Amino acid sequence: MTRDGVDHNGQDHKTRRRDIKNSKKQQQKETKHKQHKHSKQQRFDGSYMADQDGVAAPRPPTPPASPAEATATLPSTTPATSIEVACKGFTAEAKARFSELTPGQWAKLEALGALVQEWNGKVNVISRKDIENVLPRHVLPCMGISKLLAKAPSGTKLMDVGTGGGFPGLPLAICCPHVHFWLVDSIGKKVKVVGDMAARLGLKNVTAWHTRVEEVREKFHYITGRSVTAMPRFVGWVQDKFIVPSAAAEAVAAAVEGEMTPSRGILYIKGGINEENQEEDLGGWAPTARYPISELIGGGVYEGDKSVLHFSVQDLQRGPHGGGAAGGGGFRAAATGGCGFKVRGEGGWVVGGGAGRGGSVHQKRR
Repeated sequence: MTRDGVDHNGQDHKTRRRDIKNSKKQQQKETKHKQHKHSKQQRFDGSYMADQDGVAAPRPPTPPASPAEATATLPSTTPATSIEVACKGFTAEAKARFSELTPGQWAKLEALGALVQEWNGKVNVISRKDIENVLPRHVLPCMGISKLLAKAPSGTKLMDVGTGGGFPGLPLAICCPHVHFWLVDSIGKKVKVVGDMAARLGLKNVTAWHTRVEEVREKFHYITGRSVTAMPRFVGWVQDKFIVPSAAAEAVAAAVEGEMTPSRGILYIKGGINEENQEEDLGGWAPTARYPISELIGGGVYEGDKSVLHFSVQDLQRGPHGGGAAGGGGFRAAATGGCGFKVRGEGGWVVGGGAGRGGSVHQKRR
């Protein structure tokens, strides 16, 4: 270095220091990018598996809890201080509509409400103005889908896209221990919340997965979402992520003991949908079936306007309007009295029985 501040390479020392500083910043940026890419598809507990291409892939969840485990109280992983029950619990009428659930499952559902309240003070899981109503307005409507999955085969795989605070995935995982749930979200802090709640509730049939749904390579029987995005975009995300059933399997109606299980496809929760506005609001995608949650649960327990929209794999392959009103297929409504579900006939699914409300009407594609 000479007296005038110029080194032997012809650089003044200020330029040299600036170059070194920029080089360090670039190295830090590249390191951070590599760490983000490496952890992008990790599960909430940090474990992962590499697929045959060397890309991080999800570790399959452990088998669902046995009947004995499903009825057990919260596991030993629960903090020493017991989880408080959410401010507004389930009414006796609500519990009567889900008579198939055990006391242990009800305990976990109420504990879920308390955990959402606990986390909501740190992360915006649901609207803070509505936090006291987490059970009747958030958990209960999600439980409606369990009526459709009650007779699904053991080992059924379901992905909850944009799970956010774990809705509808966590309530369904409690109600349906025979189904495996992948809860996916691109926001890491929300996946951390969901993973913590699943672990503290002892849900062995849940995998919380931090990734974008476009990067998921697994295949599923069902995919759920709760007002995640516009339907055309949602369909584009998930259309290639279904386990395609064989022709023989599709030929057999998915019905056992009078209760119907929808054919594999999308089960999407959305409010404000009716016969007149559904195709316009859904961007031309007419649902294979629409199940008002108030009818699925029945008994006047839930009075909201949310429905479960079913889009079968076959109708998704046909595209918007394929077989719907615009495609000449149209819809028909089938009403039946009493309770329980009816099975599929030659013209399509015939569904009825709003859980004892004297009959209900659900739309079904011909």
